[in-house]
Amino acid sequence: MNGDTEMDGRVEVCLNNIYGTVCGINWDELDAKVTCRQLGYSDSSKIIIQHQNLSIMMIFQCLDVVALTGGTYGQGSGPILLGRTVCNGGEAMLVDCASFSSSDCDHSRDAAVQCGGNTCTCISELSIKCMQAAY
Repeated sequence: MNGDTEMDGRVEVCLNNIYGTVCGINWDELDAKVTCRQLGYSDSSKIIIQHQNLSIMMIFQCLDVVALTGGTYGQGSGPILLGRTVCNGGEAMLVDCASFSSSDCDHSRDAAVQCGGNTCTCISELSIKCMQAAY
């Protein structure tokens, strides 16, 4: 919500048909990574290049996420539905992460993300040479 692009903004969730914000206390890149993945921004890309009888598969790590707090994209309203969120980075959805009550959180600490993806790093490369069988 309220981001400069569709890839960044304040984090809000819907639980039991109620929309609310996420507390930014302890909010970090692992929490942001899960959020961005849930929004459809993949954290890796696979490219397969084929030329004649040679295939090269490269896997790129492309998701540069930034975890932001302090109401970076404006303060939300309504309930703060997730308290101190603790993700390990492998969860499918933000609500799958551990969340602890945070009575000292207010909307001035709302969590936000930037789901970048501008920088890619090759994390593995595999070359496969396909041989033609002789009959």
